[in-house]
Amino acid sequence: FCTVLEFCEGNDLDFYLKQHKLMSEKEARSIVMQIVNALRYLNEIKPPIIHYDLKP
Repeated sequence: FCTVLEFCEGNDLDFYLKQHKLMSEKEARSIVMQIVNALRYLNEIKPPIIHYDLKP
């Protein structure tokens, strides 16, 4: 196996959360669903992509 990292330009989720200390439930749900959908996609493609070390 090999490790592949893709550079994603811009700020990370940790930076966003520090800037927006209060957010609506709708916005929080949207962020969580985007993460869930990305993880689901990675697991459904053939061959699946193994993910680890997720952090905000």
